[in-house]
Amino acid sequence: MNTEHVNEETLQAYAMDRRSCDAVVADHIEHCPACKIAADNYRLLFSLTANLPDAAPEFDTVQLVMPMLKERKWFDWVLAGIVAVTVAATFFLFGAYGKYLLGNVSGLPLYLALAVTAGVILLQVIKMMKNFRQSCNLITGGLSA
Repeated sequence: MNTEHVNEETLQAYAMDRRSCDAVVADHIEHCPACKIAADNYRLLFSLTANLPDAAPEFDTVQLVMPMLKERKWFDWVLAGIVAVTVAATFFLFGAYGKYLLGNVSGLPLYLALAVTAGVILLQVIKMMKNFRQSCNLITGGLSA
């Protein structure tokens, strides 16, 4: 007889249908007190939960989610506007320093700084698009279910 206990998935499979289990595993569960108790507990749990009604929310999830999306969209535009105004004000106030910096820095450090900046911006845009797609999939998956 096997001295090691079977894993939880095997115990659950045995509790749902003994005939689907391997004969050696079934023999171990029938002769091992700990595994037999665990399988009996799973069988009892499965029989009790089989009679429960399917869970269904008592509210309309579409009506709850859609206003939040519209509100979030508005917030994103306000945030983008604030960032744009801040960048424009920065260039207006410190534009002369930028021209001096760009005019007096040699090629390689300037190109490296620009390449790193472009890379960071690109990675952030990719991350933002991935998060947006995941959010859309979650919303559409929840609505179609």
